[in-house]
Amino acid sequence: MQAVILAAGKSKRYYPFTSLPHKSITSIMGMTLLERTLYSLKEAKVENVVIVIAENSPIPNLLSKVEGLKIKFVTQKDTLGMGHALLCAKEYLEDEFFLLSGYHFECKSIIPDLLSKKTKEFDVVLSAKEDVILERYGVLETDGEKVKRVIERPKKLKEKGLRVIAIYLLSKKFLEELDKLPVEHYHFEKALDEYAISGHVTYAIYKAQTVTLKYAWDLLTVKDLLLQDLKPFISKKAYVSKHAIIEGNVYISDGAKILEGVCIKGPCYIGENVMVGNNAIIRNGVILEKNVVVGATMEVKNSIILDNTTTHTGFIGDSIIGKDNKLAAGFLTANVRLDRGVIRSNVFGEKVNTYRTHVGIISGDNVNFGVNVTIMPGIIIGNNSTIGPSTIAMENVDDNFIFYTKFETVLKKKK
Repeated sequence: MQAVILAAGKSKRYYPFTSLPHKSITSIMGMTLLERTLYSLKEAKVENVVIVIAENSPIPNLLSKVEGLKIKFVTQKDTLGMGHALLCAKEYLEDEFFLLSGYHFECKSIIPDLLSKKTKEFDVVLSAKEDVILERYGVLETDGEKVKRVIERPKKLKEKGLRVIAIYLLSKKFLEELDKLPVEHYHFEKALDEYAISGHVTYAIYKAQTVTLKYAWDLLTVKDLLLQDLKPFISKKAYVSKHAIIEGNVYISDGAKILEGVCIKGPCYIGENVMVGNNAIIRNGVILEKNVVVGATMEVKNSIILDNTTTHTGFIGDSIIGKDNKLAAGFLTANVRLDRGVIRSNVFGEKVNTYRTHVGIISGDNVNFGVNVTIMPGIIIGNNSTIGPSTIAMENVDDNFIFYTKFETVLKKKK
């Protein structure tokens, strides 16, 4: 079997991590999501892989070799959408192929469901049952086993339905429909809709959780899926104090140092050379990438902290902290609203519903935070920025900005 992986487009919505050549190059637990997807395909015995990348993409040089896979890179010179990307790979395609994004590392468990529905007559769309189909998803209209329509980004529906998960089992016959339509952003979706109207599409229902990586906070779902399969492990090259508490599925890598009084409640992943200071608390699903420092008495809950970031004291909850950040003493993330409602985050001027009641900070790379900084829920801090001491950030901060609270000087005189 063959798979086509789309890894060309740059998603503006994935800010502040848009400097990556593709969001599937995000590295979590020491491996990129694209590499995880390749290993997942190998386990599913899909050995022929075509990866569509952007022009001059560094992706081929960033990937480790996966033994047993035949990989062909195809360049999409202009990022003109999913349909155009697939057509760029047309000459290398077999009669039947899977189509997925580079971050679908759970595909090994999905492929059997797609294969069970594939016939000569029908191509297959993966779907999931939802009580309410929201505007960020495509939706299927069905008649028995047939898909009648594929509707992209519908308005909110009140009734139950099937939402599209962007993993497909297609045939070359679908490419004929794709070739008929003009290239534009929803080229693929429109062609699939026309193909369904002509009676050539069925669907498989997937009951487990899947990855939808549109916005940066979706990495929290990625984290949860990866931690589900985590096995407890403590490297012999790590130091763990006998006065530390380690509970649940906790993975501690080479060179890590867990000092006296630390409490780690799994599932948690502690990367290479991570240092967790005295009396720190790590809980409820945390990933600390290599060379991270968690300061004494710091509490980290349900968060990802990326490579080389150092922290002092405070609280980090439901957050994603980029690489090479420096967090001074007294750093606090507010991770819930006062009314405990769903959090909306501002993405390039648009208030986007996260569909989460707990979201802390999302910071880019190389951000410096002064002492006693507090960040409100759902705030995004851009790359290479500085947040001044005793500042409360109630709005986003763009790349390369200095953001601080200006205090009035108060003079004190003796009577």
